[in-house]
Amino acid sequence: MFAVIQIIRLFAKRRTFPLQHRYYILFLIVPIISLYQVNVLSVYSEKNMYYFGSIISFIFLNVFIIYIFDNIIEKFQLMHENAQLQHQMDYQDANYEKTVYSFKNMKRIIHDTHQQFLYIEECIKRNELAEASEHIKVTLNKIEGAYQRVNTGNLVIDALVTNSLNIAQANGIKVDTQLNLYSQKVNIERYDLCVALGNMLDNAIEASKKVKIADDRYILIKIHSNESALFIHILNHVENEVAHLHSQKSNPDVHGIGLTNISRICDKYGGNMTIETKNKVFDNMVLLPFYKDNS
Repeated sequence: MFAVIQIIRLFAKRRTFPLQHRYYILFLIVPIISLYQVNVLSVYSEKNMYYFGSIISFIFLNVFIIYIFDNIIEKFQLMHENAQLQHQMDYQDANYEKTVYSFKNMKRIIHDTHQQFLYIEECIKRNELAEASEHIKVTLNKIEGAYQRVNTGNLVIDALVTNSLNIAQANGIKVDTQLNLYSQKVNIERYDLCVALGNMLDNAIEASKKVKIADDRYILIKIHSNESALFIHILNHVENEVAHLHSQKSNPDVHGIGLTNISRICDKYGGNMTIETKNKVFDNMVLLPFYKDNS
């Protein structure tokens, strides 16, 4: 009966959420004890209405416990999914914060540069050309260190790609970029673009960090757009051949659903994601058609 009910559960709800083995072991104790008690009743009890009532009660009790167990699994599944989604939301919020920080940083650079020019102008008026030249060099170095390394005009793309370039440089990863936007305006919600592009870049960076041979740490980032769609193509080397698309990161529950979220964004915009893995190369391509701006 236990086996039959499990089969019914499988086909009726198609729930595959895994529980720890100890839960199933504890759950199996219920029908085992029930079988023992039914056996005792069969040996020591008369076959009267009370006997049959007891047997039916045991059957009902087992079904009721299985029903409760089924609901517990559902609660566990919902709790697990909510925790994953919350972690992923936090992760994407962090990516979105990079764009906000980038915007504030550019405003600060513009303001500070204006002040530096005033000082340089004063040095020139006083014919202190050496001092002016030295201050120009210092100012340019600071601007180069703080300013965006990528300037497509789209704040999300510039912030996320620049951040990835900085991380790659710190980890000895060579990165080539091919960025060509038809227009600075990309008709994709900023949050959705952060989800798709942020996850793709993060996956490439994390995989490249694990490549042991320094010369093999390589990422190619290609982002293009036309009047109707955005195309993102990221290629990176991996340490081992990818047999299963599971996360190898320190927190797989957070990052393991990254590809799922990218796919979800593709579905939202009627786009497409393709993944090719061969010769220790992970090739991820995403096409996102622009939504129609009715305004």
